[in-house]
Amino acid sequence: MNKNHSLQTKIIEWVIRTALKHLQENEAMNIHLDPELESLIQSQLNTHQYQSPEQVLEAALKLLIASQQQKAQASQSPWDILEELAGTIEAPDDWSAERDRYLYGTPKRNSNHE
Repeated sequence: MNKNHSLQTKIIEWVIRTALKHLQENEAMNIHLDPELESLIQSQLNTHQYQSPEQVLEAALKLLIASQQQKAQASQSPWDILEELAGTIEAPDDWSAERDRYLYGTPKRNSNHE
């Protein structure tokens, strides 16, 4: 893991903890960062990819969420993943019997010769 990624993760985790704390206390959110984190946010603003510190933090939060989802999926067994996907893919009722037709374009089978 490179230095920027670990620093981004550090920012994201801190922001989430702080946000949750303030939301639970029903307070306005003021975020105070150490100079290293402020510098990182400023460097992202200097790329002109983001127009505000809030956009940088939002992007960082989205990266954290995606990273956590990937880690959760990576820790699942293939059977768990298949179980989650079961019933989520729509297909014709005769998919099993007519798989060659759908996969390779072969003529439809006569239902009497199965």
